[in-house]
Amino acid sequence: MAASQVNKTAHPFDKTRFEALLNRSSSTRRIRGLRRCRWAVRLWKKGAKAAPVKLDDAVVLHYESILAQLDNYTGPELGEICRKHDIRNPDTDNEVGEPQQFNLMFASSIGPTVSIPATSAPKPRRATSSTSPTPRVQQWPHSLCLCTNRARFRNEISPRAGLLRVREFTMAEIEHYVDPADKSHPRFNEVRGQVLTLLDRKTQELGSSQTKSLTVGEAVDTGIIANETLGYFVARIYQFLVKIGVNPKRLRFRQHMGNEMAHYATDCWDAEIENATGWTEMEQEGSGQTFKADAALLQKTVESLPELELERMKSELLQGSTVVHTPDGRQFQLTPEIITIERKVFKQSIREFIPNVIEPSFGLGRILYTLLEHSFWAREQDIERGVLSLPPVVAPTKVLIVPLSARDEFAPIVAEVSSKLRKAGVFSRVDDSNTSIGKRYARNDELGTPFGITVDFASVQNRTMTLRERDTTDQRIGSIDEVIAVVTDLVNGTIDWNGACERLPAYDGVQALRSRQE
Repeated sequence: MAASQVNKTAHPFDKTRFEALLNRSSSTRRIRGLRRCRWAVRLWKKGAKAAPVKLDDAVVLHYESILAQLDNYTGPELGEICRKHDIRNPDTDNEVGEPQQFNLMFASSIGPTVSIPATSAPKPRRATSSTSPTPRVQQWPHSLCLCTNRARFRNEISPRAGLLRVREFTMAEIEHYVDPADKSHPRFNEVRGQVLTLLDRKTQELGSSQTKSLTVGEAVDTGIIANETLGYFVARIYQFLVKIGVNPKRLRFRQHMGNEMAHYATDCWDAEIENATGWTEMEQEGSGQTFKADAALLQKTVESLPELELERMKSELLQGSTVVHTPDGRQFQLTPEIITIERKVFKQSIREFIPNVIEPSFGLGRILYTLLEHSFWAREQDIERGVLSLPPVVAPTKVLIVPLSARDEFAPIVAEVSSKLRKAGVFSRVDDSNTSIGKRYARNDELGTPFGITVDFASVQNRTMTLRERDTTDQRIGSIDEVIAVVTDLVNGTIDWNGACERLPAYDGVQALRSRQE
């Protein structure tokens, strides 16, 4: 929410400034004293409907700072904000209690004895099951990348907004393992120039939500994104979301603040897409490291010493003994019988290490919900004519075949076109109903069918067809084989509609008449 807007309208309890972030908050705290569970950061939303008041610029900046950092507050800090700003239940006007930690996993018992306390929970993420010793995983000696998808479960307090907040959902996840000593990616140069909209951690901690546009290469070089492999996946996820139809102007990547990240993570980014409910997290891109057993403290201390220090210790050992100070303040006296320091040159054939992992995870329901919202619109000349602008790559039906009428002479052409499209791998559907051709096109526009082929008298006489594009309603004409070749390239993404217009002439509506006159 812009400062100028907040200056004009705000809640008398000063709650409107929180409205912009309410729909993307991932807080897991519970508020006591309510008849039903509510998210702590949701309490400001309903209160925003009260009478407006005017706020000073300094107050606006203070509220925007709170908004930018709200996901990073601890439970006590969030409770202090509620008390300071007198946040109340908007239904009863009662004060709220202290926020409490809330378990997002469903508690469950294993076995037939119900008296035993809950000992398990359905997995809220795919990570652990991806690395489980299943036969399919064990068949590969070097499983450097695993891709899985399955239903997951989370104890969502307030399910709502269709597929955005649910307790059971389908999640897809990638486990890409990397060498902790070398996190470069061999194909990083392919995406180095990809421009992304980023909201980094430092900007949020300064109390701002101002995004910046950077190339992936710039973000990695400046340390905003931790390493090349993580940057590569962030860029590929951006390209994937845009390819399936997400509006790039309403897509950003937000970096997790310190209090949001998992204990094992070194960096984490959310792909957030703006929809009717605000900015919603669609995908989580994390870089984590598995636990490692500590080596003996003394050995670890000696191995971490610089070369000059080791040379000094070697000289002292020749004289009898040397002293080593450990990080915890203790000191050990070492003799030549205990330790030997010498320089060796050897060939290393095997290096053992515990890998790091890049973990992109996708909520498929959220992506589908946002895709449908971004794709649906109405034509200006008739708002009742809806259009679902799904890209050909995700449209269920790629081509609609529309015979001009139900005349028998059109049937062989329709069958031929359907057969050739099927052999080309293009899914098509025939609409030979008795309604007008305009209505048939209109109702399939609402279903997201990107292209339409019209079979008319010209198709019978000179084997030509018209090709219609859904969004522009532009029509082109060509022979049966030419149109099928163009449609195949359009569906496969080889060309766009501009490329199709270069290969097929415009249809002016009189080709059939001309063919008869000729």
